[in-house]
Amino acid sequence: MTETAASRWSALSQYHSRYLRTAIDCSQLTIPSLIPESDMYEGSSGMSDNQLPSLYQGSGARNLNGLSAKLLLALYPPSQPFFRLVIHEGKLKEYMADQAAAGRQEEEVKSRMDMALASVERDILKKLDELQARPALFELIKKLICGGNGLI
Repeated sequence: MTETAASRWSALSQYHSRYLRTAIDCSQLTIPSLIPESDMYEGSSGMSDNQLPSLYQGSGARNLNGLSAKLLLALYPPSQPFFRLVIHEGKLKEYMADQAAAGRQEEEVKSRMDMALASVERDILKKLDELQARPALFELIKKLICGGNGLI
């Protein structure tokens, strides 16, 4: 018999309820819609699902959004790649020895490999832009800051 995710979540509620309650309380002080009360009780609370508490000041939300935006820019900059593909030096030397035996120039082989890796980097960044990963990452960073945990 297979177990569903909902039944597993309910069975392990004693382990996660304390952390989820803390995340909901922190969210109530910053952005209440980030981690709503319905996440804990699945709509059985006194409030309806579309009714959120009104905050009297927006400093918590502004600070959470500002910190999240800065972290997103640091981790996933929009104008440059956030990773670099390189070949391990030992493997590169082995490959160069094989190419030298075949009569090819070391600089030519190395430049072709660097160009191919740069092309792969651009393809990966293009795919991430097509998937529109930035908004999902921004939401994840906000949940990490506010609740201490997040899942994409």
